Amino acid sequence: MLALGGQRVPATFRHALERLSETWNETAILATIAGDSVINIDVVEPNQMIRASPPLHERRPMWPGSYGKVFVAHMSPRRRDIYLRRNFPDPIHQERILQELETIRDAGVAINRGDAVPDLYGVASPIRIGSPEVTLAIGLAGPAARMKGRLDELARGVIETAQGLSRPGAEIG
Repeated sequence: MLALGGQRVPATFRHALERLSETWNETAILATIAGDSVINIDVVEPNQMIRASPPLHERRPMWPGSYGKVFVAHMSPRRRDIYLRRNFPDPIHQERILQELETIRDAGVAINRGDAVPDLYGVASPIRIGSPEVTLAIGLAGPAARMKGRLDELARGVIETAQGLSRPGAEIG
């Protein structure tokens, strides 16, 4: 919706990214889904020498990044199954992914522990706006060395931010 329509990211979303990055001193990212891809539509980087520096407005694979995991976890069962059959033909691999997707839906957060890029962790949560389909996710990315020991805290912060953005008219505090 935001990335593909040429619109600017609303100030509330930008403010949320700035707060996440400032609070956790990691890169905060707003991403959307486009077909079977993820696109970063806004990024706020921390003042750290070593940090995640993801590209903007480029299609990236959905799996195994944390944002893509969020989108796959919240797809309709039909769309999810088509995606899995097309990208992961091995039924055993599909079953492992389905179990992870259930955990993501239950927890409200997806975590990538260096699966997409070695030594880079990511934490993402869905933003729900007006429809059951999830098309936006927000989160944090950074070096494993800094994020590994505080994943639970980071996840809580990301979930709270996503929930705040999901409430119409809610302020991000």
